[in-house]
Formats: sequence, structure tokens, C-alpha cells
Amino acid sequence: MRPSASGICPNTGAAVHFAGDIHEGVLLRAELRYARALDDSPNRPDCPPGSRAWIVDARAIGSAMSERRLQRLGWSTRSFASCAEALAEMPEAGRRWLSPPPALLLVVESDGEEVAGASELQRRMPTRTQRVYAAAAGSPTLGSEEGVAGYALHVRPLSPLELCDLGATAAREAGSLLGPIDGTNRLPARRPRVLIVDDNQVNRIVGEGLVEALGYEVATANDGLDAIDQCRFAPPQLVLMDLDMPVLDGINATLRLRELQRLGGVAPFPIVAATADATATAQIACRRAGMDGVLTKPLRLDELRDALRRHVAPR
Repeated sequence: MRPSASGICPNTGAAVHFAGDIHEGVLLRAELRYARALDDSPNRPDCPPGSRAWIVDARAIGSAMSERRLQRLGWSTRSFASCAEALAEMPEAGRRWLSPPPALLLVVESDGEEVAGASELQRRMPTRTQRVYAAAAGSPTLGSEEGVAGYALHVRPLSPLELCDLGATAAREAGSLLGPIDGTNRLPARRPRVLIVDDNQVNRIVGEGLVEALGYEVATANDGLDAIDQCRFAPPQLVLMDLDMPVLDGINATLRLRELQRLGGVAPFPIVAATADATATAQIACRRAGMDGVLTKPLRLDELRDALRRHVAPR
């Protein structure tokens, strides 16, 4: 038995859920919904085609979340783990950019080490590029009278509304460089969908959070039979498959899906195992069943990102 409980917080009205497992730990989740988190009115400026945003953030999850939020606003994004990486992608001083420069530059402070690199970045950026420096609460940078020269200073994490406002300002500048803004409301491109198959609720919730942070849509299934049904009606771009499950385990579910794909009953897609069994026997069984890769639990964000991008990249 896995203990679990649900309820409503009397102070905030948030839905609270608790789940625990003697071998895998405890997860406490609170979900608070708002009627309107962002201003989606047609008056919000659209990002003109070709507009780019650069994000410098050493934190993998934080960078992925900022990327996805900007992509929803229509930006084409690139992320860098340090200012040095971003500088390596820039032309030398006095040389022309081979591709359009970013209209928005977001530098996230990492232990106060990015100030010097950020200054060099702003010196080599076009003057119309909007530059934002996000420092942690309590950072000495926030108390400095000089701040970071050439940057608008913000406290991280930036909220979705802050990113929306910053993107709107940068979009107006980008429009003056790239041409008029197309006023037609454009829906963001649909993201590739990953199906997470796991009988453990904690694993499903954790996996869903990691995969969404990497820029993918997520669906979940409780066991192999549930996964097969979902793949028949709405094939995902990738399946992340647990092995040890009741009803139908991951190996047999994969064999059935591969047979259905050979017969034309299900669209082709990669299947990657996600298992706590790190033995060579388990890896051999996965590959014999037709899986495209094996990830060992607990899932690590960097390994998960590499595995997903080998098969399907987020748009």
C-alpha cells in the first residue's frame, strides 16, 4: 500500500495531494489555479517573425522554464550555461552578425559570477537589444548603486507576467528592426508529446514535471494496457516506459506496440525505458523488446534531456 491523501487548503483554496512510498520517498503537491494568469488580450504585441531571445542561466530547470515561457510568446530562443558560451557565439567587435542578433537578452545571476561576463555581452550587443539581468533575492548586486551597467535589474525568478511584459517591450524594438508586427493572433506551435507510463503515482508526477520543464507536452498511463490504448487513439512522439508494472509490464507492452506498428495499427515512435533496474540483464531485455534507450531511476534532468533530444527535439 502506498499512503496517499488529498484535500483543500482552508487558507488558499489550493488542492493539496500527498503520496508516499517506503522505497522512493514522499511527494507533497499543492495546485492553485487562477482564472487568468497572463493577459491574453489581442492588444498584447505579437513577436515579429525572426525575433530571437538569448537566455544565460547555469540552472538547467530555470533556463528551460524561461525558454518555454518565451516560446509561448512567439520568441525563438537559445540558452547558454554561461556568458562565456554566449560570447563565443557572437561576432568579434566591429564585425557584422551573420544572423539576426537577439532582440532580448536575459542573464540570470549565478552566485554573483556573471557580472563581468554580462558587461562584456552588453558591450558587444546591438544598442536596441533589450538587456535584463535577474539576480537572486538578497544578492549584493541588487543593493549596488551601479547595478549592472546597460541592464534592467530584476529579482529572480521572473514571473510569467514579467516575462510577458519584457517580451512585449523587446518585441516593439524587434519590430522596428525586422519590419511591422503581424497583428494576426498566432497560436504557439504544438509541442511534441511524451507519454509517461508508470504504475507509481509519485514517479508519474515527478517525471511529468521534468519533461514539461524541458519543453514537451506530457500524457500519463498507469500500466502497459493503458499505454497501448492511448497510443492507438493519440500516438505520442515518444514513450517513456517503466518496466515493473501490474496488468502488463513494460517489456510486453513494448513488444505489443512494436507488433502493432509493424502491422500499421499504430504510428511509429521511439520507446525509452525508465527503470530502477540498472542490471545488464534488464538493459538487454529492453533492447530485445525493441526499445530505443534505457534511463535509470531516479531520473536526472540532464540525462533525460539528452535522451529526449536524441529522438525528438522540443519546438
